[in-house]
Amino acid sequence: MARQLNSFTRTGLAMLAIAASSLALISPVKAGSAKIGSCYDQVRINDVETPRLSRDLYIVVDQTLIFDKKLQEDAYRKLQDFVEPGTAYHVVTFSANAAGRYASVLINAQVDTPLENDVRYDISKKTLTLLDACQKKQALLAKKALGQALLKAFGDASTELPHTELMGNLANISRNLAGASDIADKYLVVISDMIENSDLLSFYQAGNLEKANTDAHFESYAQAGAIGDWQQARVYVIGGGYAPDGSYWSSAQLKILRDFWTSYFEHSNARMMEFGTPSLLGNIGD
Repeated sequence: MARQLNSFTRTGLAMLAIAASSLALISPVKAGSAKIGSCYDQVRINDVETPRLSRDLYIVVDQTLIFDKKLQEDAYRKLQDFVEPGTAYHVVTFSANAAGRYASVLINAQVDTPLENDVRYDISKKTLTLLDACQKKQALLAKKALGQALLKAFGDASTELPHTELMGNLANISRNLAGASDIADKYLVVISDMIENSDLLSFYQAGNLEKANTDAHFESYAQAGAIGDWQQARVYVIGGGYAPDGSYWSSAQLKILRDFWTSYFEHSNARMMEFGTPSLLGNIGD
C-alpha cells in the first residue's frame, strides 16, 4: 500500500507544504480538519459587494474498502478539473461508525469568484495587487489541499471494518453540511462501492438488493433517519459495484444497484447524474 500511495503522490497528489505567508488562508477548523477561506476576508475592500460562490461540492469517501491506484487517480483528476473559481468543496470520510472511525471532515475550502472588471475599476491598484496575489495563492492551495485530503482519505481506508453505514452517513452529512450552505448549485460525489451493509439494510444478504427499492422500504429508511435532504444536489458515484477481490457483479445486478441509489437520492432531494461502475465516463458538472 505504501508503494501504491507513493506512486499516487507522484502523479499529482503532492504533499501539501504551507509556507508561513499562506497561514492566513489555510487554518485548522478542528482536530483533523482544515479550512481554506476567502481572500475577501483577508484583503478588505470597502463599499464593494464581493461576489458569491456559485458551486458547492461535497466529496464523500467510503473508507471501508481500498480502491486500486487507477480508480484513485481517475477520481483525483475528475475532482481537480471541477474545482475552479467560484467553487467551494468539502472532503468527508466515513466508515463503519466503529471506535475512532466516525464520519470526519478533512477540509472545507473555496476558490473565490473573481471581481468583475467594471468593479475592479473602482478599487485602488494597491488593493487589487494584494487581492490578485491572495487569490492566485488560494487557487493553488485549494488544488494541493484537495490532493492531500484525497491521499489521506484513501490511505486511511481499511477492509477490516465490520459494516458500511452508507445511507445513515449520507443523511447526516446532508443535514450537517449541505443544510448549512446557502450556495444553490450543489454537487455530491460519492466514492464508494455503494454496497450498504448496516443493521438497517445489507446488500450481502440474498434477495435484499432486489427488494429494497420500494416506497414502503424508503419510508422505513426515513423513519430510521437514513434519508437526508441534499437540496437538489447533482450526484455522481465513483466506484459503484467495485470488487477488489475479483468477485463479479453482473450487468443486471449493477443496474439494480444503480436503480436503488437513484431512488434513494430522489427521496433525498437529489438527482443521480452518473453512476460510475466503477469509473465515471463523463465529467463532473457536464
